[in-house]
Order: sequence, then structure tokens, then C-alpha cells
Amino acid sequence: MFRFFQIFVLVFALFINSGSCLASSAQDRVILTVPEAVITETVRELLPFDLDTDSDTLSGTITVIDVKNLQLGNNLISCKLHLLGKHLSIITKIAGHSIKLRAGEMELDFSTDIATRFDKKQNKLILTPQIRSISQSRDQADGQLGKTLVSLIDHQEFPVDLNKMKPINAKAGNKNIRINFDLIDAKITPEGLQLYLIPKISSQTRTTG
Repeated sequence: MFRFFQIFVLVFALFINSGSCLASSAQDRVILTVPEAVITETVRELLPFDLDTDSDTLSGTITVIDVKNLQLGNNLISCKLHLLGKHLSIITKIAGHSIKLRAGEMELDFSTDIATRFDKKQNKLILTPQIRSISQSRDQADGQLGKTLVSLIDHQEFPVDLNKMKPINAKAGNKNIRINFDLIDAKITPEGLQLYLIPKISSQTRTTG
């Protein structure tokens, strides 16, 4: 499977592992918020971003050159992407054998809406992109590369593992305090990515001498 949305996975993981943006608590619940502006700036700092291809229909190197107009809505991420592909080959099967057809280079600009939902059983945020429009496509295979790439993305589900929050360690008097978090929900809102966590606190008396 073509792991197209690694860039969003990496952005979310950076903030989850840092433990920053811890906002408020109510009824034993903690809300971790990553604002839209921070996500946008982080995406810009990561560019250009090479993507792995793990597909039985396309091979080569694909790079995200630019991400524009990134906006968050209610369970929705919208953006415009500019991709560059090099050393690309279309893989097809003839009589049970895989054949690679060299296709060269490709540039592709398209707009997408990414629907999001939280799967409580898997503790993962599911991203489902829907290609709105292709504004520009240039390749050496009469458009076949762009069509193949879009087919690997459009309406496919990409799970994002969010349950990687590092524990918080602190000292109070002669005790070591450790706070672990259980993820119970995750939402994309116009304000940003919101993670709903239940803290679990444990303590241990430090020995001296």
C-alpha cells in the first residue's frame, strides 16, 4: 500500500511524543490540542518530503514538493498538494508475470478533502482522502502515471497510530510521580487536532543512601 499520508502521521507523532499543548482537564479527562497554525508551520518545515511506495502497480520515488491551503474543519482536512515523481515505473501483470514499464518523471497538482474518524477499537485516527480536482498533471506516460497515483489514494483508508503519548515523570518530596495516558478519542476541529486522554497516576517512594 502506498503510504501517502506519512507526512500527517509524522506531524501528529511529533506533538504526541513531545507532550506539549496540554490544555485542560475536566472530569478526569485531559485534552491535548495541536493548533491548526502549528500543524501548518510544521508541515512547511518538513518539506520537501519523500514518500515510500509500497504498491503492486507503481514503483519509484515520489516527493511532496508543496502543501498549500491546509485547512482543518469538523473531522476534515483540506489541502492542495504538489507531487514530483522520478524513476517511475508502472507495474502490470501479463500471464501471471509482473512486468515493469518505465514511465520516467511526473508532476501532479491536486486538491483533496481528507475525512477523519477515530476507531476506538484500534485506537487510531482513520484518514480517508477524496480527490476533489486535479489542477495540473505532467508525465511521460500520457497521463497514466497520474491516474495510477490517484487510484492509490482516492477513497482509501490510512490509519494513524496516535497512542504513543510518552508518560510524564515528576518529583514531589521523596516520591517519583509517573503519569500515563490512555487515549479515548481524537477529533479534527477548526481549532486543531484534539486528543482526549485519561491520566493514570502512580507514585513510588525514592530510597536514599
